[in-house]
Amino acid sequence: MAEAACLSASIPPISNEPIKNVASEARSKWIGSSYQKNREAVVHQYPWIFKLDRTKRGGIMMNHNTELRFLNVIQNSGMTPPDYLTPGRFIRFPGVGKPVGNKSGWCILFEDHTGGKYGDWSSDMNEFWWNTDAIPSPSLSRSSMIKHHEHTANRHKKVAKKACQIYASASVSSNHSYLKAKQITSNTSRLYKGALVLPVIDIDGQVTTLQFISEDAKKIFLKGGKKKGCFIHIGGSFNSTIIIICEGFATGCTLMADQPDRLVLAALDCHNLLHVAIAVRSKYPAAEIIIAADDDRLKPNNPGLTSANAAALAVDASIAMPSWPDDAPKSLSDFNDLAVWLKNGGKWS
Repeated sequence: MAEAACLSASIPPISNEPIKNVASEARSKWIGSSYQKNREAVVHQYPWIFKLDRTKRGGIMMNHNTELRFLNVIQNSGMTPPDYLTPGRFIRFPGVGKPVGNKSGWCILFEDHTGGKYGDWSSDMNEFWWNTDAIPSPSLSRSSMIKHHEHTANRHKKVAKKACQIYASASVSSNHSYLKAKQITSNTSRLYKGALVLPVIDIDGQVTTLQFISEDAKKIFLKGGKKKGCFIHIGGSFNSTIIIICEGFATGCTLMADQPDRLVLAALDCHNLLHVAIAVRSKYPAAEIIIAADDDRLKPNNPGLTSANAAALAVDASIAMPSWPDDAPKSLSDFNDLAVWLKNGGKWS
């Protein structure tokens, strides 16, 4: 079961001190002290995860009220639908009567699950499907819904284009105060008007928006861009069989330095972990996914662990979390915090 899978950390034993003994110490700590509490937090924050059908397609637990219903509609149109769906992602597959390998069939499930579009370019099929259980307001007409989704798609395209232009004009810099404070390399970051600028991409590698990090570590995104299910590619090949998903850029850089043979992706914040994990599992159904959780020990319900656990439950992934020395300050919450503390004189007890 997916629930059991999230109880074991799959990162092989690590010798480097910043994330020492993740596989053994994190597992025993998670099971022994905090799993039940955080499971209850997951149930409270993400109740729909525990209502998902346990039949899997492409490694993801599916919801009959959305994905499977949409797939059935596509199948009834005469096409062979894909094995999985990622809301908001355009997917292609064989058209009506076409052989395997043909790409004239297409579909997209709207991110808010209100409906989707599907069709077949070879036969000029172009249809909308509406999920009557999820339409937010009965007063909204179908034409209004269509206009809303088309407006959102057009806005995302414009912001993506602007993001590429800004990033192309930005300069390379390794002297930003944020990089020094976090003791990380510049990686994919560039300098734009005094702020670090990072490209945010979707699962197909297309830039969707930008994240800006100021000198005082404040983070903002390019307004109007697509963030849900998108991430920063920290490093590693997309052909890797092991994929590590964490929250922030600095944490990702720390993990990448320790695990250079892995694909490392930063989901931007804890709320996006689930959406990135689903997108990754959809694209790479056979990959081993590890959610590198923040341990927000001082925050109610520990949102870092709660969100990581939800992501792991949804896509059959494993969880790794920092293993704290006894004298580590409670203010430390992620792998980068721990690495910096150790480099600055902190010690393992």
